Amino acid sequence: MVGVSHNSVKALREVLLKSGRLWPELSSLDDHEWRSVLNNHDKSVAQKKITPDWNWVHEQMQREDGTLEVIWCEWREGCPHGVGYSAFTEHYRRWRKSLHIVMRQHHAPGDKLFVDFAGRTVEVRDPLGGPSSFAQIFVAVLGYSNLTYLEAVPSQKVEHWQQCHINCFAALGGVLCDAAQG
Repeated sequence: MVGVSHNSVKALREVLLKSGRLWPELSSLDDHEWRSVLNNHDKSVAQKKITPDWNWVHEQMQREDGTLEVIWCEWREGCPHGVGYSAFTEHYRRWRKSLHIVMRQHHAPGDKLFVDFAGRTVEVRDPLGGPSSFAQIFVAVLGYSNLTYLEAVPSQKVEHWQQCHINCFAALGGVLCDAAQG
């Protein structure tokens, strides 16, 4: 086992066959000469595969269920001969880095707590086989330390929202700042 896919071996074999050289000649090549033989050919099968429009992928990532796996599966339905999942994720990450988008926000310690409910409702199953229920996930993150508080509640109603805040401040040991003027 050499840790190389059979498709890579096949592509390499085709390159060597196209070079017209026989094994006695190839076996005496040094590294530089090998690179020369291998680089004087058409791109490999993997490099010829179709890739998606990365702007479209980036837009799809903004969806509530936007994960690379979900988007890749949807894209592959319409393009079955496109790149595989690992190449898809690698190409997307490289493309995204090329955007050079930076928005640094500096937060003082204890200054800000970011709160919201997570996007999806979560099913809660009874381990004893009873009926399932559903929960909303409250998320709170301190801006400076990224310390995170999570709580599952039955709904996003005001009473649950308020109780989540009370429980969060108790867990984090924090208090609300009040700028009341008298």
